[in-house]
Amino acid sequence: MPCTTNKLLIPQYAKKAARRALSLRKKQSKSKKVGLSVSQARKQGIRSGVSQAKYLISHKYLSPRKAIPYYRFYQRFKNCMTKRCEQALDLWGGRKFLKSKVFRYVKTNAKRKTKKKR
Repeated sequence: MPCTTNKLLIPQYAKKAARRALSLRKKQSKSKKVGLSVSQARKQGIRSGVSQAKYLISHKYLSPRKAIPYYRFYQRFKNCMTKRCEQALDLWGGRKFLKSKVFRYVKTNAKRKTKKKR
């Protein structure tokens, strides 16, 4: 797995999936749009799929701190196979990126919290 200074290299296929999802989202009507806009996500206190797609496109690496929300998003939607879920996953880099790269990366690099013994 390509890592530089403990960062995950974002592959081109993830950038391509994010670009494709953003262009599809732009063409859709307001009621059919997938993923929250930045302002909608901020109101709900969660991350926006649109901002994550823009981040993937514009950056070369994903830091461990940034990778954890991607991992959590994939955990929520990994069993959902509808067209809307696939497009939402594409905003975050696509199922292939989330499953193979991010999942493995977070599992190997995440600092686990251990319970303190009394």
